[in-house]
Amino acid sequence: MTRTIKLRYEPTVGFAEVLAEQRWRQWRLIRSAYKRLVAGMAQRELYGELRAQPVGQGLHTWLILSGVKKASALYARHPGGRIVFGGRRSFLDRAQGRIGREEWRKVRLPPLYIEGHARSYGAQGGNHLVTLDMARDRVLYHGPEGRDFPIKLCLSRKSREYRRRLAELQACCETVRDLPFTVSITETEIALAWREPPAPPSCGIKGRVLALDLNPAKLGWAVVEDGGAGQGSCRCVACGMFEYPDLAKRLGLAADDPPSLAHNFKRRFELAILAKKVAILAKHHRVSAAVTENLAFGPRDHGKGRRFNRLVNQVWLRRG
Repeated sequence: MTRTIKLRYEPTVGFAEVLAEQRWRQWRLIRSAYKRLVAGMAQRELYGELRAQPVGQGLHTWLILSGVKKASALYARHPGGRIVFGGRRSFLDRAQGRIGREEWRKVRLPPLYIEGHARSYGAQGGNHLVTLDMARDRVLYHGPEGRDFPIKLCLSRKSREYRRRLAELQACCETVRDLPFTVSITETEIALAWREPPAPPSCGIKGRVLALDLNPAKLGWAVVEDGGAGQGSCRCVACGMFEYPDLAKRLGLAADDPPSLAHNFKRRFELAILAKKVAILAKHHRVSAAVTENLAFGPRDHGKGRRFNRLVNQVWLRRG
C-alpha cells in the first residue's frame, strides 16, 4: 500500500528562489529525457547523455536520476510522444487567449521530484536530499552548494494522525533504513509518499531474541539466535547502539529552572522515540522475545560518587 501525505509548509528565507530554479532545470531535463526516449534512446544511456548536455548542468546527480525516472514513467504511459506538458485544457486556454504567458508557464511547471532511496548516506535513510525532523515538525532539504533549507510543516492539532505516521517513517529511516520515501515540492505544498511494508507475522522466529543493554548515555542492542551447534552456541544476527550523551549531561541548574525542566522533557521525549525504534527493530528481525537486564537499582547511595548516583537514580529511565 502506498501512503501519501500532502501538507502546506512555511518556506524559509531564500528557499523560494532556489526551489523555482531547481524545478525549472529539472523540468527541462524531464522534457529532454522524454524526447530522447521517444526517439529510441536506451534508458541505460540516458543519464550519461543528459549529464554531458547543458540541460544537465547545475542539477544534483539525484535530481537528474529522479528526472530520468519521471521521464521513463511518462514514456511508459505515452510511448508515441503525443503528450501535452501542462494538460490539453490549459493548452487550449493558452491558444485561445484565456490565460497569459506567465500563468501558462506556471501550469506547465511540475513539482520538484526527488525519488526515494533506502540506503542513502547520512544519519537517516530513505531519501538522498530530504531529511525528516518531526521533533520540530519540519523536513530539511539539502539544496545546492551544501545549503540546508528547513521546511516547517503546517501541522495543526487535527493533523495528529499525519504526525504519527511521519514519526514512524522517520524512526524506520533511522533504524532499519530500508524504507524509501519520495518527495514532491511546489511553492506552497510538499508531498511525501512511501510504500508501507507488509505487517510482520504475529509470531517471531523461534529462539531469536532482542537483547538490550541499558545505560544512562547509550543503549546497546543485539539480535541473537540459537546457533544450532549444540547447547550454549548462539549467532549474532545484527547489533548496534544508540548514543545520547547530551541528554545525560549535568546542566548545573536548579531542578525547577525552565532550562532544566525543558531538558528533562526533551529526555523523556527522546526516550519515547527510542522505544519506538527498538520496537521497529524487533518487528523487522522477527524476534520472539526481548530481554533486558534485571537490575534492581533503587534511589540510594551506591558508594561510587555523586555523578554515578545522579546517572543511576535520576537519569537512567529504565521504566520508560
